[in-house]
Amino acid sequence: MNSKHPSHNNEYLGVTANSPNFKLMVICDLDYTLVNLNTTNELLSIVNPRKFKILSRLLVPLSILGRIFKRDFTKQVLVKSILCGISKPHLERLSLLLYKRITGKINLDLLSIIRRIGYWGPSILLTASLDIIASKFRELGFNCVISSFTFYAGEKFIGFCDLYRRKYEVIRDILLSNYSPRKVIVFDDSPEPEMWTLCDKRRKIRIFIVKTL
Repeated sequence: MNSKHPSHNNEYLGVTANSPNFKLMVICDLDYTLVNLNTTNELLSIVNPRKFKILSRLLVPLSILGRIFKRDFTKQVLVKSILCGISKPHLERLSLLLYKRITGKINLDLLSIIRRIGYWGPSILLTASLDIIASKFRELGFNCVISSFTFYAGEKFIGFCDLYRRKYEVIRDILLSNYSPRKVIVFDDSPEPEMWTLCDKRRKIRIFIVKTL
């Protein structure tokens, strides 16, 4: 499921509609930026540790194809193989358990910077992690969370729309919207190449690469 992300425009407009004249927006990545780990893999290892361990080793060759086609095929297979058929309430409970486990690994220095910048405008957590995980981090003070959207049928997980290598599309849409901020600051450990093309001569976008310890 790789069609246009179903929710990010509504999320962003909901934040900006009441304050269209803010000076600044800060956008922060989650994995290896706000926390020094892969949150999706952490959840999968909680749901089914044995299956995750075995598949992770078998699917190593897929990472090569992923680099060629700019798709995370390993993530696609792991998530669907491990999560399909599991109820949303159960996944929500496990995601909350994961969040509580990793709160001690949050980059507090970065979070402090984001909160200070937040005085001038909204902050967005923009991540390719699954929404059931990312949504838990909203309580840290983010105005909204935009992440990989999960789908369910009869409360059972059936798939997801991955934001991997597509976060720049969200930023581009923000810049093209009627509520575009004057400046956007992006914190990311590994910015997508397309993000740099969004930086114009007026330096409307500033991208800071965050190196996690």
